[in-house]
Amino acid sequence: MTTSIPAALACGPFTTATAAELGVSRKVLRGSRFVRLFPGVHAVADLELSGADLVKAAQLAVGPHAAASHESGLLVWGVDIGTRGSVHLTTHRRSPTVVDGITMHRCLVLGAVADVGGCRVLCPERCLVDAATRRTVTDLVIAGDWLIRLGHMTYESFFEFVHTFHFDGVVKSRRVAEHLVNGSESPRESLVRMMLVLAGLPAPACNVSYGDESQIFARLDLSYVEWKVAVEYDGRQHGLDLAQRERDIRRREAMERLGWTFVVVTAAQLGKPRAIVHRVHQTLRSRGYDGPAPDFRREWQLSFEK
Repeated sequence: MTTSIPAALACGPFTTATAAELGVSRKVLRGSRFVRLFPGVHAVADLELSGADLVKAAQLAVGPHAAASHESGLLVWGVDIGTRGSVHLTTHRRSPTVVDGITMHRCLVLGAVADVGGCRVLCPERCLVDAATRRTVTDLVIAGDWLIRLGHMTYESFFEFVHTFHFDGVVKSRRVAEHLVNGSESPRESLVRMMLVLAGLPAPACNVSYGDESQIFARLDLSYVEWKVAVEYDGRQHGLDLAQRERDIRRREAMERLGWTFVVVTAAQLGKPRAIVHRVHQTLRSRGYDGPAPDFRREWQLSFEK
């Protein structure tokens, strides 16, 4: 007779001790209905685990003294820029537990620690600074814009954090703070904006609405109002219904009647970032922009030509 799985075990990672309290033995845990995630931590085999679930599992394996940090902490806050293999946790203990698949960081001062979905995690500002030891400025701006969009931090709270504390990664994070905005609405939008800004082009406005005295015609992803140039990321070409396509066409035509011109960036074009920057630069020049040509310096190359 097969024992049913307790409901408390079916919703995420759990420890061997928790399973035993609910009547599930170690022998049963070794069966096909469960998977071992880390030593002493399991999950139901057919449960689809999120990245945040794996971070929680790692924390259960190490103990409550640790908190999610770096990219793993960002995952817990709902921002996924990839963890590159290991789960990252930070502890104040001198001799952290060593577990395969978990990278432990030691810091005497953890600062503010939150509980998000049952997982201990450092504050979003700290996670972003920690990630700066491993990721590019563009990766971090994408994550920072996303955290602001989700309401987990503000531009002001991050600026204050990086000018108050001196954790590893804070110097790069101050550079990141220069580029965060309150209006970005998608990671791809942040990516395209950083392609332009790190190449030396003017910073476009994010998600500003435009129209005439009678009505608003459009809310543009990225815009240069001085030259009436709009840059829009369109990753939806194959997912729109005819009605939405028609609305987009009418919106764009209305803006063109007001003298705007559009540079549309598709998902397929993201693999050629220099070409995107040159297209925007050429369009700006055709509208009277007389600033310098794009400069693909090392910081730009590290972000877009890895």
